[in-house]
Amino acid sequence: MNILKGNGKKVRFILETFKAHNKKTDLLASKDISISTAKRYWTCYDHVKQFIEVEYRLEDYKLKDINYHFITKFELFLKTVRHCNHNSSLKYINNFKKIIRIALANQWMDRDPFYNYKVKFTPVERAYLTAEEVDTLYSKELHFDRLKVVRDMFVFSCYTGLAYSDVEKLSKSDITIGIDGKPWINIKRIKTNTRSSIPLLPIAKEILNRYAYHPQVIKSERLIPVFSNQKSNAYLKEIAMLCGIKKRDNKIFCVLSFI
Repeated sequence: MNILKGNGKKVRFILETFKAHNKKTDLLASKDISISTAKRYWTCYDHVKQFIEVEYRLEDYKLKDINYHFITKFELFLKTVRHCNHNSSLKYINNFKKIIRIALANQWMDRDPFYNYKVKFTPVERAYLTAEEVDTLYSKELHFDRLKVVRDMFVFSCYTGLAYSDVEKLSKSDITIGIDGKPWINIKRIKTNTRSSIPLLPIAKEILNRYAYHPQVIKSERLIPVFSNQKSNAYLKEIAMLCGIKKRDNKIFCVLSFI
């Protein structure tokens, strides 16, 4: 009777709520949050959608029915079906947890399904490149433009300390003349939301000059052409093999890498 009179509560669903959140997040991409973070929420959405379809044979799932058992099964799904490693799985769980918090804040759920769920990331010891290996990387003769661009993008990151997200949005207005009369990079960092002043070292400056007339640079305010984070990391592994650089798990990193 309450539902017929319009007094009943609307039944809310997880995918419906997740999609609404992601659409708002897209509007904030490159403003309050990074583009990669916005994309990650959509990836998590796809994982949840597939999980519900495979596990429950449903198109969506009621928020009020999500419990501890749902979450643990979702974690297992990420690790077995989606083949995510432990830390990546927990990052997606944390993305999902934000949607649950929104639902709880709006009183669309009666209880917190994460109440007894504990998250413990596995410490990761990252390998790094030596100065000699960076020089080898930079001087290596490469025959594909895609590899040359990613190599230069990576070396530029090494010589400036900028992460992928910062290099991606670096524009001409971020280059200023310092008190020493030389060009400096003045940029607000994406992840830390702090401003950094970085001297433009000769090799970094040489890389910028190399791409000054690149079509992607001319059409935009960017200073260097970029590929997606995923493609860049894949190409870096290919470059490492060509240079004979071998690290743990066949990955190459600098102190601030494309992560």
